[in-house]
Amino acid sequence: MIDLIGASGQLGGKLHMMTRALADRLEPRTAMLPNKSLVQLCSHFGALNMFPHRLAAALDTVLSQRDCGQFPVEDRLRLLQAFGRLRWRSPAVLSPLLESFSASVLDGLGVESLGGIIYELYRLDIWDENLANAVCSRLHKILVQNGVGHSHVDILSGKTAANLLLALSYFAVSEKELQRRLVQELLRSNKVPQEALYQLKTFEMAVRLGHTSVTLKDLGGLAARWLFSVRGASGIPEPRGESAFAEEVSNVAKNISWHHQAEVEVGPYLLDFAAVSRDGYEEPDGWDESKPGRSLARFCVAVEADGPSHFYRPHGRPWHWTSTSKLRHRLLSAMRIRVAHVPFYDWLQLEGLAQKEAYLMELLLKAHSTEFASLSIDPRAGNARGPEQRALR
Repeated sequence: MIDLIGASGQLGGKLHMMTRALADRLEPRTAMLPNKSLVQLCSHFGALNMFPHRLAAALDTVLSQRDCGQFPVEDRLRLLQAFGRLRWRSPAVLSPLLESFSASVLDGLGVESLGGIIYELYRLDIWDENLANAVCSRLHKILVQNGVGHSHVDILSGKTAANLLLALSYFAVSEKELQRRLVQELLRSNKVPQEALYQLKTFEMAVRLGHTSVTLKDLGGLAARWLFSVRGASGIPEPRGESAFAEEVSNVAKNISWHHQAEVEVGPYLLDFAAVSRDGYEEPDGWDESKPGRSLARFCVAVEADGPSHFYRPHGRPWHWTSTSKLRHRLLSAMRIRVAHVPFYDWLQLEGLAQKEAYLMELLLKAHSTEFASLSIDPRAGNARGPEQRALR
């Protein structure tokens, strides 16, 4: 049954009904599965981005009772990656799992694995200072001190380098030389992987807006010009999850807006902009149709439909934004763009078009009157204040 779930993932998740039926069959047998099968099962669901709640609850219980330190290191890494892909924050599993990455374990890992640990900490929004520092010190030794000729460096992929830059900028880790070397490695390869373009565009935006410890000056003129070219590069469109929900919110915004523009590109993001209609509609002083991007940012509000993928699992109150959603909000705010967030769990409670229009109008008006928070870096810890980086409890 586990192999069938894995095969479904290899087919692109086109057998969801069968996979859910298999998950229901597996749930009562979870406690009898060996460690290897538990890891394999989590990895398959991570690849599928499926979260069967009953089986997930059983896996949570069983894994919390197993000694993760006895798992092979590659299985620990696979388990961490699966939880990151699933946006699954389980303290009972993740806390001992992260503690199992001792100094001796980290010493045996290459750049790809070390980079993967930092990236999963980012995806799970876990600031584990000791682990992050231990990983970064080893990355610094391999990439900076040993240089390109080191055997570990030869297998550093562009995707891993981009993931590392994104994670380090999110946590604002004080590793300027490490970030500079990562950018140089990407620049030297003379090719930006398409699958890494979103991460690199986000990193460029974070550097430009001061949401990282490294500056364009630190990176050097050539790297700064390269990042500017990345900023304008065209790539695979940003994933638009929960599209039916987002489309409904956009349609309601059209009903109450004197100006509405969908899918405006801002850095790595695609935004819907809307402004609330008023009697005797008039464009505000300063509106410039020749510069719609700037006018939209100044006079309109970006409407964000926050579906389930914007929140960590297990879902339920209190709801916690993912690190990706937090970083998106902070960078847009730093660009002086006001954002109105429409969480799906509130939207589902509304009945009829009139309620939805009133709800959205109130959100837009409130967002438009909100003052912008400053984007500051804590020089003591190297962490960005403001999205709340949370240790597991």
